[in-house]
Amino acid sequence: MFFKLIVRQAQRARQENGIYFLTLVTAVAAFYIILSLENQAVFRFLRGFENAALDKMLSYLPLLYIFTLFLLFILVLFANSYQIDRRSREFGVYLLLGMRHGRLWLMLWAEALITTTFTLIAGIAAGLLLSELISLVTARLIGQGIIGHQFSFSLEASLYTLVGYVGIQLLALFFSTIRIFRPEVKKLLDGQVTAKQKTRSKQTNIIFFISGCIILLTTYWFAIVGFEEASFTKLAVAMPLGIIGTIAVIRGAAALLNRQSTRSSNNTTQGLEIFTRRQIQEGITARSTNIAAASLLLMVAMVSLSEGASIIISASDNLNLPSAVYDFTVVAYDQEENAEIKNVLTQAESDGKLVHLNPLVEAHTSAEFDFTPFKECLIAGLPRDLQARYSHPSLNISLSPDQLPKEYVLNLIRRDELGVRLIPISAYNRLLQAAGEQTITLAENQMIYYTHPSIQNEQLNQELEEAQHEDITLLYFDGRPIEIMPHALQKDLVTDIAIVSFTALIVNDQIFERYTEADLRSIYWNFKLPEAVIDDKGLMLASEEMSMMLSEHNFAFESFLNTFGRQLFYIASGSFIFVYLAVVFLIIACTVIGLQFLTQLKQNNRRYQTLLFLGAKPKQINHSVRQQVKWTFLTPLIPAIISAAVAIRSMNQLFSLEVDFVTINWQSYMIIVTMVLILLGILFGYAYLIYRASKQDVQKQLYQTH
Repeated sequence: MFFKLIVRQAQRARQENGIYFLTLVTAVAAFYIILSLENQAVFRFLRGFENAALDKMLSYLPLLYIFTLFLLFILVLFANSYQIDRRSREFGVYLLLGMRHGRLWLMLWAEALITTTFTLIAGIAAGLLLSELISLVTARLIGQGIIGHQFSFSLEASLYTLVGYVGIQLLALFFSTIRIFRPEVKKLLDGQVTAKQKTRSKQTNIIFFISGCIILLTTYWFAIVGFEEASFTKLAVAMPLGIIGTIAVIRGAAALLNRQSTRSSNNTTQGLEIFTRRQIQEGITARSTNIAAASLLLMVAMVSLSEGASIIISASDNLNLPSAVYDFTVVAYDQEENAEIKNVLTQAESDGKLVHLNPLVEAHTSAEFDFTPFKECLIAGLPRDLQARYSHPSLNISLSPDQLPKEYVLNLIRRDELGVRLIPISAYNRLLQAAGEQTITLAENQMIYYTHPSIQNEQLNQELEEAQHEDITLLYFDGRPIEIMPHALQKDLVTDIAIVSFTALIVNDQIFERYTEADLRSIYWNFKLPEAVIDDKGLMLASEEMSMMLSEHNFAFESFLNTFGRQLFYIASGSFIFVYLAVVFLIIACTVIGLQFLTQLKQNNRRYQTLLFLGAKPKQINHSVRQQVKWTFLTPLIPAIISAAVAIRSMNQLFSLEVDFVTINWQSYMIIVTMVLILLGILFGYAYLIYRASKQDVQKQLYQTH
C-alpha cells in the first residue's frame, strides 16, 4: 500500500507539474551535452588537425562541468523547494493522520528516486537528441561540405551525467526536505511554508525606482564612455553598480503599477484590471530580489548569445574560403631543400598525384620606393582634421574597418613603405591559371598592387583607376615612374596566410630578377589535388595521403584542411561555450520567474475563490492570469534587454570585438536568426507552460468552489 502511494504520488506530480520535470530534464540534458562535446562532428574533425589545442581546451571542461554543476544545483534546489511548498498542505494532512516524520521522509526520497530515474532517462535522451542536432547543424552550417555527421553515443558522458545529476538531486532534496519538519502542522495545512515579504509603501517604491534609474543611467554612461580606454578595473566597478541599479528599478517598478492601478478612465473599472495590476504589483514588490536576479541572468544570457554569434559571424569569411586556390603549400628554407622539394613534387606531378604545381617566389628589394604622389592624392581627399593629422610622418600606422576608405588606403600605403615585397608576374599567372582566371601581361614600368582577400581593396582600385584615367603617376621605383595597374581579383597566394605577406607588388619577371637577390628569396611550392582523386577518395582521405607523403620527406607544409581546421577550432570552441552558458542562464532565469509566479498563485488561491464567489467568470480570471504571466516575464526582460545592449557595446570596446555587418552573408543571417529563435523560443515556451499550469490551478479553484 505504501509503495502504491509513492508510485501514484510520483505519477500525479509528473502530470500536474510539468515545469518541475521540464527543469529536471533540462538539467540532465545540459550535463550530457557538455560532457559529450568531444563526440561532436566538428571536434572529431578537429582531432586530426588541432589535436594539441583541442586537448588543451577539453582539459578545461571539468571546470565548466563544475561551474554548470553549481548552477544546476541552484536550479534543482529552487525547483525542489517549489515542489515542497506546493505539496505542503498534503504533507500536513499526512502528519495530521499520524504518519511519522521518518516515514514521510522515506516517502519523499522514494518519490525522488522514481522522479530521478524518469528524468535521468528523459534527460539523457533529450541531451543525445540535442547533441546530435547541434552536431548536424554545425557540420552543415560551418562545415563547408567537408565535415560529415555520424551518430554517436557517449557512455562516459552518460555515466558522469548520472553521477553529477544524482549528486545534486540528493543534495538539493536534503536541503528541501528539512523545511518540512520545521513548521507546525497548522502552517503546513495552511499552505504557507514561508512567510510573505512585507509590501513597501508607495513613497518607498518611488524612491527605489528613481534612485535605481539614476544608478543604471550612470552605469550605462560609465560603461559606454569609460570603456573607450580598456580597463578591467572600470568593468569591476560597473558590474556591481548595474546589479544594484537593476534591483532598485525592479523593486520600485511596483510604484508605477500601484499608481496606474488607482487610475481608470471615467472612474470605472473594466473586468479584473485593477485586481490584475494589484497582483502584479505585489509579485514584483514581494519578490523583487529574485526578479532582479532573473533579469541579470537574462542579461548575461543575451550577452553570451551575442558573443557566441559574433565569434561565428566575424570568422565566417575565414571559414567560407572562396579565395582559396591551392590545397597544399610546401615551404623551402634553403636552396638545397628547394632542390629536393622540386624533385619530389615534380615526380608526383608526373605520376598524377598533384596538379598546378607553382613555385611562388617573393623577396624584399633594396630599391627605393617613393609613394609620395600616391599619399598626397589620398590626403587631399580627406577631411581637414585628418589632413592635418596625416601630415605628420611620425603618426602611428593602424588599419581599421571604421576608417574612411581613403584613410584606410593611406594607412595601407604608409605601412608598405616600411618594406615592400615583390612577386614575379609568372608565378602570379600560374596562380590565376589554377584559379581558372585570365593571365596578365606587365611591362617593366607597370606593377600590380596585390592585397590579401581580408583587406578591403575597393577604394584602392578606384584610386588607381582615376589615376590611370587622368595619367597621374602615383609611384616612383628606383627613380622611375611606375604605373600601378588596378586589379580587383583577390586570391590567396598560399594555403596559410600566416606564412606570406598580406600585400605585395607584382612586377615584370625581369624587374624581379634585377632587383632581388637569389639567396634572399622565399619559395613556396603550391599545388592542388586532382579532381579525379578527390572525387574517388574524398578530400579528407586524399589530403591525408598527401600529408603522409610530405611528412616522409620531413617537408614543412601547410594544407587547406589545416587552415580550415585552425579557424574552425577558434569558432567552435568559443561559440559553443558562449551559447551553452547562454542557454543554461536563460533556462535558470525562466525557471526562477515561472516558479515564483506559480508560488504566488498558490499562496493567493483564496483570492481567486473569492472572485468566483463574487461572480467573476472563468474567462475573466484566465485573462487576468495571462496578463500577470506576461508582465511577470516582461518586468525582468525589459531592463535585461537595455542592460545587455550596453554590456555588448562595452565588451566590444573592451575586447576589441568587431563584426563587419556589411559583409554578412546568408549563413550569418541564419546564425543571427537561430540565436534570436533560441532566446524567444525558451522565453515564450516557459511563459506558455506557466500560463497553462496557472490556468489548471484556477480551474481547480472553480471546481472546489462549485
